[in-house]
Amino acid sequence: MEPVEDMADSSNNRRTLWEIDRQLVIDCLRHISGTEPDALVDDVLACARQLHLRRGDTLFNQGEEGDELYMVMRGRLRILHLDPDAEPRQVNEVGRFETIGEIALFTRHARTATVVAVRDSLLLRISRSDYQALAQTWPEFALRLSNKVVGRLASSALHGPSRKRGAKIYAVMSTHEGVDLDHFHRELCTCLQAYGKTLSVDEQNIELFLNERGLKSLSDRRAPALLASWIDELEGRFRFVICKGGPVGSRWARHCCRYADHMVLLGDTDNKRTMMALSMPFFQGTRPECDFIRLHEGALNSVADMQGILGMGLFARHHHLCRGDAGGIKRISRFLAGESVGLVLAGGGARGLAHIGVVRAMREAGIPIDYVGGTSIGAIIGAFVAMGLDDQDLIDTARKVFVHERPLRDYTVPVYSLIRGERIDDLLREHTQGRSIEDLWLNYFCVSASLTSNECVVHDQGSIWQSIRASIALPGILPPVIRDRHLLVDGGMINNLPVDVMSAKGVGYTIAVDLAGGAEALHIDADGMPTVGELISRKLLRRGQDEPHGDIPGIFEILYRASLVGSSRQSDQNRLIADLYLNLPVDQVGLLEFGSFDEIVEIGYQHARQALAQSSLASEWVDQRPGVALGVAGQCG
Repeated sequence: MEPVEDMADSSNNRRTLWEIDRQLVIDCLRHISGTEPDALVDDVLACARQLHLRRGDTLFNQGEEGDELYMVMRGRLRILHLDPDAEPRQVNEVGRFETIGEIALFTRHARTATVVAVRDSLLLRISRSDYQALAQTWPEFALRLSNKVVGRLASSALHGPSRKRGAKIYAVMSTHEGVDLDHFHRELCTCLQAYGKTLSVDEQNIELFLNERGLKSLSDRRAPALLASWIDELEGRFRFVICKGGPVGSRWARHCCRYADHMVLLGDTDNKRTMMALSMPFFQGTRPECDFIRLHEGALNSVADMQGILGMGLFARHHHLCRGDAGGIKRISRFLAGESVGLVLAGGGARGLAHIGVVRAMREAGIPIDYVGGTSIGAIIGAFVAMGLDDQDLIDTARKVFVHERPLRDYTVPVYSLIRGERIDDLLREHTQGRSIEDLWLNYFCVSASLTSNECVVHDQGSIWQSIRASIALPGILPPVIRDRHLLVDGGMINNLPVDVMSAKGVGYTIAVDLAGGAEALHIDADGMPTVGELISRKLLRRGQDEPHGDIPGIFEILYRASLVGSSRQSDQNRLIADLYLNLPVDQVGLLEFGSFDEIVEIGYQHARQALAQSSLASEWVDQRPGVALGVAGQCG
């Protein structure tokens, strides 16, 4: 593990920010094409035009005509895919000495994405006619650039969008004085070194840097350009540059954000002071995306009351951290490094008890769980994991809910459903302790299906128990849930294995746990459905023996299988985008066979244990990630 380097010892470069000189073009061409003959450099300088973008500026929009190629000299750009029916989805980021806009230039098609500046950026713009002239004069340069584009497209076709590696330049700040930013900054830098060379920056380093170059302070009009130029060049030498900015109201914090790709804001449980900080003009203008971290002094089960803070819409993500919790800082570092692990749990009735065994196997293998999401019973088990339950508490809680309390035994007159649902409502309220999703120790979501809009609904905020209740509302068995004027039912109707939702959350790796087993279809031997009289007669005559028509499912199984018909294609697609797909052999377990609790949990444990032992992903974490936390979320050390 390399030591964190001090900024004052890192460079003697004095080049100003927006000055494109010959060496900069040489470095760019060497990175893009591996060649930089003098005449090619001259030709590029002669035909290219400089383009300056400020943070938040749009380079071009999806759907526009594209007839220009761009080379990024300084700064960073974000590529977004726009869907009229969903939020913009980040596809990738491009940084120094990378190109953007080639596809539309080569194909003469419309732009396939929208590109915006993450921070102040400098680009070289080359028109189609100028590029064609360069290609005729320098065919090797054009060929190598084309090969890069083809390789990128091939990789996208095989593996989907490029994995988000995370930002490069971070500004780490606190909401107010008194928050222990020094310790957090120091520990974060140490953890990030597991993923790449890390540079630590603070105000004293900057002042020394400026003084050595004849500048007295940050107020010197030459300082911003010099700092921006230098920090931008550090991006090519370090995986992470972490600027400790202090309280958000300070002048140094504003300078840090000017040069950062991403902000990390540390706050404590003093909601009044936190809300005052978030109301500052600092948060009203254009700024980097921001993660909010709530630092807790209390125990694992403390409730954070995060709804008001997150309701302001200022943060891309949020995290909970217990003071002294080294595992929590490692978890946050994985998110920032693009190395976080998301666990997706499918629905499937009692078969979903096998998820408990999978969680145990993952913890034993040293694979962290940073984000968890699920459908139906996967939503329930996932919520218990996100609450920070250890293995034994997870087993005890699930056994009480599904076995001892027998929640599906409150039958009713079937106006809306066969089961009234009040018993399971009470159990969900009790075991989620009145929390909101925002207050869970791990990031969490579950999904339901809206019969109002015929779409998948993602629950990542609000009441935990109500969100779970919507996700498990299997039509005909449990009554639907009404929320925000939507009639919500079991998420398995649309998306029983929501890997796509997890991927959109920006996690580094996704592990999907399915309950399809080996029997995707029913095999019926009977020529027709038996009558009620025949069923009663056979039951009496063959008491204690196997039922001859046992292959014909009952009403619960029929309703469950019917609910999955609409999501089968989505599940097939989601399997392909998971980094690790586990299909548990539980197809012989009955939908309501909760009495076989221990056997089902053991099936999940043994299958996952064997699969993880053979997985390259698991071996990568165990062998190459010495900083991974093996503990349970939220444990204070």
